[in-house]
Amino acid sequence: MNRPTIVLAEDHPNVAEQLHKLLADSFDVVAVVSHGEALVKTALRVKPDVVVTDISMPGMDGLKAAQEILLHQPTLGVVFVTVHDDPALARKALTIGLGYVLKASAGVDALHVPYKGSNPATAAILGGEVTFVFSTMPPAISNAKAGKLRALAVTTAARVAPAPEVPTMVEAGVPNFEIVLYSGILGPKGMDAALVRKLNAEFAKVVQAPEIKNVYENIGADPLAMSPQEFQKRTVDEIAKFGPVVKASGAKVD
Repeated sequence: MNRPTIVLAEDHPNVAEQLHKLLADSFDVVAVVSHGEALVKTALRVKPDVVVTDISMPGMDGLKAAQEILLHQPTLGVVFVTVHDDPALARKALTIGLGYVLKASAGVDALHVPYKGSNPATAAILGGEVTFVFSTMPPAISNAKAGKLRALAVTTAARVAPAPEVPTMVEAGVPNFEIVLYSGILGPKGMDAALVRKLNAEFAKVVQAPEIKNVYENIGADPLAMSPQEFQKRTVDEIAKFGPVVKASGAKVD
């Protein structure tokens, strides 16, 4: 049985050497390149099963290079290594992230590591415990702006004002991916309709007030006012959207 083929892109020679040794145990490393342009050219020529790339490289970065390759080879598996100059941490990140060729055409097969919120999850990626996280905006933006993390994409349908340079998941090459974390205000069943309308109108005024909008926007949130009927429909639609996902994951409430 032929072993999967890999093109490795890494601009730090010591890291590239360590990753090459690790990959060679299970894969055929057909080429090692040091910048994004060479990754695109090589991958389109040799058509590997997987590319393993550092995200930050001279010239075209790894994310843009992968997007370019995926336009021509949509079943390609991609593994991003974000630890730049520590071979041991890079080896750890790659070992966790590969998951044996990402099930190439079936999508990413990743091990879910549960954390109690975005703050401990952010601490985990900063400490090299995990290879990537889905985070709420406040800890993600603050660490990305400080240069401690690389923001890969936002899960919203459009880019967000606090980080307009960060692409959406769709722009990054993941089709039909939109997840929006939102908060709403609920009341008890059978609440008086007139009271619901009055409270809704007052909350809408507060959310749209300039000083409140500024607070939300600074943490990457989009202040949004809905009618009770719109919020009800959104909730029902979200249950229908994510219900099958939860069932497929096997997640249960303890």
